[in-house]
Amino acid sequence: MSAAMDRRGAKTRLIGVMILFLGLLNAMLSWRGGFALNTFPVVLIGAGLFIYTIGAIRRSAGQGSEPRSTARRVSREDSARTTIIALCGLLGAGLFGWSEGHAAETSHQHAQCDIPVRVTDEAEGKLGGALYVERSSHDHAGAQYTSSKMKGAPHMVHKSQHGGAFFMAPNKLHHLEGLFSAECGFRLFFYNAFTEPIAAGRFLGFIWVTPNSENEPDVIRFLKISKNGTTLWATIGDEITRPLDIQLYVAFPESDEPQLFNISVSAAKN
Repeated sequence: MSAAMDRRGAKTRLIGVMILFLGLLNAMLSWRGGFALNTFPVVLIGAGLFIYTIGAIRRSAGQGSEPRSTARRVSREDSARTTIIALCGLLGAGLFGWSEGHAAETSHQHAQCDIPVRVTDEAEGKLGGALYVERSSHDHAGAQYTSSKMKGAPHMVHKSQHGGAFFMAPNKLHHLEGLFSAECGFRLFFYNAFTEPIAAGRFLGFIWVTPNSENEPDVIRFLKISKNGTTLWATIGDEITRPLDIQLYVAFPESDEPQLFNISVSAAKN
């Protein structure tokens, strides 16, 4: 009878612990990756605590007929488990609070680092833009249009617009500019074939940062799109210092394989 009572609510408590563990794991992974904690892991943690409490109540309800000594022992075990579960819940709440504050701080910092970029439908409608419609090679007018536009002076503008490293893409359709600063991290701007700003939403990329110092680790960061959709960006963190080398990998809409661009960042000026 005692064994049967001891098993009462065990499955419910086990399910609650598993859900709680998944919520904590999700929260810790988000924190480790530097991402803002969303409501999903918080819901998991709350659901796990709730389900575990139901299981504990079911078990307590079946202890009335047990000997007093056994009931005291079970009560102490339940108290210990409840304390551990409560601490896990507090840890999850603490991670959520820290993440919210960190996300607000990061958002504020990124807002200060935003460079105004004006993207127009006219620029997106030209060669390299999202709205550009390629004309058939059999269309003589289309061939003349492309040829005349490519020979125009604007396409020959291969100059940095924000003081970063400027490249022409291998596909000859896009230009890109990588800009690094200790305060704002790495930012990537995109241009059409005529060096006019275009939106960054069609592009993917990541950076591999290698410091010159052997005592500092390499850093890999996937680039995220800015809120206004005009740049890709990533923070480097405080693990490494300048000078450093950045290997930039960019996947263009017209290609399945990322292209490599090398950027060297000199030592900070005193």
